[in-house]
Amino acid sequence: MTIKKNAIGLGTPGGTAGALIGGVNAAVTATGSTQATAALLSMTSNNVITVGAASTGVILPPGNGTGDSLSGGDWVRVFNNVSGNAVNVYPPVGGKINGGSTNAAISLSALKPAEFVCIDGLNFFANISA
Repeated sequence: MTIKKNAIGLGTPGGTAGALIGGVNAAVTATGSTQATAALLSMTSNNVITVGAASTGVILPPGNGTGDSLSGGDWVRVFNNVSGNAVNVYPPVGGKINGGSTNAAISLSALKPAEFVCIDGLNFFANISA
């Protein structure tokens, strides 16, 4: 994958390069204990630094392929940078992760990264670090 510096070096304006490559939210706080109350992820790469309890979570952004929404092939990275607790990662409402149950979270262990690849705007497959 091209990094922002290389894209800018090839003449792509900085803002455009950032939009193409994606941004980083360096300080995500997992919230809530259900899909409805989980923190919505807004960037391509997300560093979870606060997990208040083992049941708090984040939710992947929904997509319909228009505007800022996700479409097939888009991805979202989540890094659980908390040493004590796992974080629940929920699909968008109506979606699934790895073909699991609709709206069911997967648990991302402490100090683990994962990449979630959007299949169709609602459903994702997860590549979770060992």
